[in-house]
Amino acid sequence: MKTKEFAELCKVDKRTLFYYDEIGLLKPQKVLDNGYREYSRAQLCTMETIKLLQSTGMSLSEVRALLNNELEEDNGILINDSIKRLEEEIDKLSDAKIFLENRMNLRACYMRHVGEDIFTERLPARKLAAENPDFRSMRRVSYSKAGYYLDVAIDLNEAKPKYLFKMALPTEESVDFEEGNYVCRFVEAEKIIYALEEVKRFADDVANLGYETEGVVYLERLQTWIINRADGIICRLAAKLKEDIKREQP
Repeated sequence: MKTKEFAELCKVDKRTLFYYDEIGLLKPQKVLDNGYREYSRAQLCTMETIKLLQSTGMSLSEVRALLNNELEEDNGILINDSIKRLEEEIDKLSDAKIFLENRMNLRACYMRHVGEDIFTERLPARKLAAENPDFRSMRRVSYSKAGYYLDVAIDLNEAKPKYLFKMALPTEESVDFEEGNYVCRFVEAEKIIYALEEVKRFADDVANLGYETEGVVYLERLQTWIINRADGIICRLAAKLKEDIKREQP
């Protein structure tokens, strides 16, 4: 088949084929006396292999050396290097996917409870990757320095952060966020939210309403751009209930 037809089937530009011929990566099966190039259908498979290897991060020179068996070392070494790069990229993409899915779940919760103060919500089990920095005298959480660790678990008994957390990848060490009924509140502010002050106020209000919790408050930040707002800070405070229903008021 002619260059134009082959290029269309491969979904590449003709100039790409000319360049591949020039560098010895993919030469036409035949060059006619008039200079026209002809390719075979069997070369479609070669082109797909080139595109696939490129997608793994290989350079064209590496792809050519691999396909033409020009490497001094075992071809398997280059392939294993590509597999390693792909695994690292998959981890990065998986981290981003988990982060966004968790924020969308938080967004859905916010949209369900806009305008409410304290409410109960059934939250699913999750695996959390936790970091345990030494907070000691810190009175607030520095989100700007936390990276992906945007959220914090506050220990009510000790009145200080227990750990920062994010959603864990399958390969990461994790702590359990248990499925169950949680009492929650969304807190909104124009600037930074002082975690301990808000958590103590939340805990007092929850106790006054007759709820009994397990002593840890999870503070999760909802980025305002997720709900189409340009600025401000929104956090959900959530504490697991000891019982599925509220105690009867005296």
